Amino acid sequence: MKATTRIFILVIAGALTLAVSAEALAQGAQRKGGAAAPATSAAREGEFRNRSSSFNWDAFVDVEGRVANKDTLQDQGFTLNDASLGFSKDFSRGFAVVELPFASDLSGGTNRFTFAENRAQAYLGVKYQPIEFRIGQYHTIFGYETNDSRGRFIADAGAIKTYLIPTTHTGVLATYRNGGITARGQFVNPSSRGTMTQVSPEFGLQGRMDFGRAYGQVGFSLNEAKSNSTNQNTNKTNMLVDLIVGGNMDKASFGGEIVIRKASGSDKTANAFGVFGVYQHTDALGLGGRIELIKDAFVTLSPGTSGTLESVFAFAAGPSYKLDSDLTVRGDFSLGTTKVAGGSNETLYGLTVSLLAQL
Repeated sequence: MKATTRIFILVIAGALTLAVSAEALAQGAQRKGGAAAPATSAAREGEFRNRSSSFNWDAFVDVEGRVANKDTLQDQGFTLNDASLGFSKDFSRGFAVVELPFASDLSGGTNRFTFAENRAQAYLGVKYQPIEFRIGQYHTIFGYETNDSRGRFIADAGAIKTYLIPTTHTGVLATYRNGGITARGQFVNPSSRGTMTQVSPEFGLQGRMDFGRAYGQVGFSLNEAKSNSTNQNTNKTNMLVDLIVGGNMDKASFGGEIVIRKASGSDKTANAFGVFGVYQHTDALGLGGRIELIKDAFVTLSPGTSGTLESVFAFAAGPSYKLDSDLTVRGDFSLGTTKVAGGSNETLYGLTVSLLAQL
């Protein structure tokens, strides 16, 4: 009861903080123009650059080079960090979307690609303004970082996105939009699962308010795991609370995120906090960074192995430069420390350069 009460109070306090902060940001920004406010993953996904009367298509390639203080790092050296090919078709009352991502297979020592894994999308949309329905597999509505690397200022996803935020959902999503208000609700398989076999459904809600140059967003998902465990005291609840506020003033855009998560199989409650920002010096040159902290997160450490991250600190910052409208080079320095339950602190730092081309 104590944990539930604490989480409820944090959700209410966070929602009030988001509303007040976003309103203050909106009132404080008087001049027109400036850098775009950081959009969340749901606000940016599903956009296709090349449109025609028959169908729309979109593609990008992100090649990365990385050096770090540990040569055991999976993406050390040169990799295809991210790429995808997507198609969509519009109908009078809806649309269809297919996106097929691919990237270097980091699990072995070959030049193979993983294809249509992790963040693949295939869904149908139906529009009854101001309501839209999506049915199928689609990108998560949670988190401030997008699934694909082209939507992020820093090429690689941060610790919060990697450890705590789901990648895709399979099920039904309803979205209501009216001016600066957006409300979403979903009924889906448990996060990132393709079926509901021997598991319970997951419910999710999200509300967002845009105030011109600022926004606030609160999301929540809940799933009760089925378990044959004889230990009745083990937590069986999967829960995610995601609170985000962001805005911009002149050339700077910034934001913050609070995440609370419970995972079945652990009585720990994960708490995470992140801040992010971008300074756009010119149309071509920008500088961005993020700082993230995670405590007591029960996560998948490697395929088939779960454990508790007692603490995570992650920092990354660097420039981005547009060589032309469709070609961008990004670089960053990253520093992080991780402590797994029962282990010692591990420190990792490195330099990354990414070349992103949009087709």
